[in-house]
Amino acid sequence: MKLAEALLLRSYIQKKLASLRERIKQNTIVQEGEKPSEDPNELIVQVINIADELQKLVLKINEANLKSKTEKGRTLTEALSLREILILKHSIIQTTANSAAKPPDRYGNGSYPAGGVLWLGLDR
Repeated sequence: MKLAEALLLRSYIQKKLASLRERIKQNTIVQEGEKPSEDPNELIVQVINIADELQKLVLKINEANLKSKTEKGRTLTEALSLREILILKHSIIQTTANSAAKPPDRYGNGSYPAGGVLWLGLDR
């Protein structure tokens, strides 16, 4: 199985597990005297089996990511971890910039520090 196929299968399995989770949630509480439309215990057995299948697939994907190299000689695992950290840093910087650009909720004495707004330790 190619990596792309494994990734598609992983996505499909994750969606299937999310669907099962919702079906379990919908069938665990019913009104007195009524039966659930699906047996939650049977759904949980399905979740356990599918989760075991997902675990094996993720292991294969991770092994492939460790073996595959980028043009710069990094493993895909290294590249993915770098991407994750860059997304995190970008998100924090974007949130900071949005907060700094937002007008204050109140105006008047005490709204701003003396000398203007301070942002990242710099007077603006």
